[in-house]
Amino acid sequence: MSDSPLSNLSNWSDLFGSQDFILTLVLIFLALRIASSVLKFVRKPDELLPGEVESLRAEKEAIAQQLTQQESEAKALRQECLDLRGQLEQQKKQLVDDYRVETFTKIQPLLTQYQSVRQMAIAKPELPAKNLVALFTNLDNLLQAWQFEPIGEVWQQTAYDPQLHEPDQGDIEAGEIVYVRFVGYRSASGDRILVPAKVSRTLPAIAIKAGES
Repeated sequence: MSDSPLSNLSNWSDLFGSQDFILTLVLIFLALRIASSVLKFVRKPDELLPGEVESLRAEKEAIAQQLTQQESEAKALRQECLDLRGQLEQQKKQLVDDYRVETFTKIQPLLTQYQSVRQMAIAKPELPAKNLVALFTNLDNLLQAWQFEPIGEVWQQTAYDPQLHEPDQGDIEAGEIVYVRFVGYRSASGDRILVPAKVSRTLPAIAIKAGES
């Protein structure tokens, strides 16, 4: 018995002309299989089975519920943010008020005496200044409580340091000997300069006169 012309690939190619034709048919067959599978999921509503319709409806309702829940959560978060902002503003105001009260408490003795001292100075200009020095003890206590310390001492001789001093002339060089006219202040840790000390090459006349007496 002779072999059938369809028994092997060479006879098949002889029958239809070439192996490219066979490959084309295979590709068409695979494409039809894929298209058939896709069409199972792309159908008109009336082609869906009752169980599938219910499943899709339930899924739609679940998605709608999730969206509603997310909108509610987003609204709650926005309100929570507004509440927190209001609380922070209130706390900030309270901190400022507390700071002012605390500061006033520390300098209250000086403020209480200030008006009387000023009136005494106007009424009796000959009043010795040394009688007023004790009033500034309250300021010393305040600086100590705030952990601020002076930079230098009044009329002190020192070497000019651009980091600590502010010269009265622009040509004063680092290391040059100067005199402290007005003390500066810095944090007790030394990492922050609040105000540099004012320095000069010369002493004020009153300092020279005090040194001669």
